[in-house]
Amino acid sequence: MTSQSPRARRLALAAAPLALCVLLARCAVNPVPTPAAPQATASTDAAAAVDSVQYDGAVLATPADAAPTDGAAAADAKPTSAVPVVGFLAVTATDAATDPQFGDHVTASLSNTLGSGRLVVFLAGTGATPKDYEALATEAARVGHRVLALAYPNNPSVASLCGEDSTCYEYVRHEVLDGQNRSPKIAIQSVDSIQHRLVAALQYLAKARPAEGWGSFVQGSALQWSLITVAGHSQGAGHAAFIGRQYSVARVAMFAGVVDATAMGPAAWVNNLHATPAAKYFGFVHTADPVYAKVSANWTALGLGATRTDVGKTPGPWNTAQALVTSAPAVVPHNAVAVDGLTASIANVALVWRHVVGL
Repeated sequence: MTSQSPRARRLALAAAPLALCVLLARCAVNPVPTPAAPQATASTDAAAAVDSVQYDGAVLATPADAAPTDGAAAADAKPTSAVPVVGFLAVTATDAATDPQFGDHVTASLSNTLGSGRLVVFLAGTGATPKDYEALATEAARVGHRVLALAYPNNPSVASLCGEDSTCYEYVRHEVLDGQNRSPKIAIQSVDSIQHRLVAALQYLAKARPAEGWGSFVQGSALQWSLITVAGHSQGAGHAAFIGRQYSVARVAMFAGVVDATAMGPAAWVNNLHATPAAKYFGFVHTADPVYAKVSANWTALGLGATRTDVGKTPGPWNTAQALVTSAPAVVPHNAVAVDGLTASIANVALVWRHVVGL
């Protein structure tokens, strides 16, 4: 059995309150305090598979070449020159007024090419930070995408705020997106909204690393949504789908989400007309996830159809399949589809990620 990283062990603690998670339908990714950074050790984290790690453009370390981990097959590895560079970007570097409590942004890209011309924006689950998804971000960058895992206000969960109020979900998500006063349940400042943080990060990267093409995804303060894939895990998957409702994006990639639902079915906004065509929505969820039934119902409402393709029974590629599932053994099924150090039981997870995020 592959040893778990300190972060993986921390996230695995989410299994303890699993019964409460089932009851309340709000599975936090990282419900326990983050311990002090451990000393460098051998691990399965994505950082071991990148050729350098940057913080605000300054190279901090250059690990030895390593095979991809967290289920990525060695055959998927690219030459060292094509290994993504992962960067950590302090939110206060992009806008000093931004609240830093939700962590740093994470960037990933192939430094020697402008890549696919598409940006993948990844939104973390409740209580998690972008650093909990480095492996997924690295894999998306490996196929040529620019990747920005965005730190944003993601605690408490939307489900804990809205419960059985079907219309509440829309107003909460909309306020998290644009920072306008839309819901009495939360108070998001415009500077901390997803849109402002995304614009500020892209403007910063366009100036700090102009050769990498980050500026093509924002013109002034206008986001170029048609060039952006919006992805997320758990709460972040719901935000990704909601953004797809508001704007016509390149693709929506949902991991263990959307969970917005009441006893009567999907939340009201899920059934509304979406700006992004249903054919551009893709998802991946574990069948043992406590919120699987809600996720599956929401996928059907979003237009993904009723077919669920089990990646353990049907080897890829999966062509046009939009709704992928796994039944692989997992300590925390809700997190096993995306979180660093918890995906190893899914043998072809890298291929799954590439399919959901898109090539």
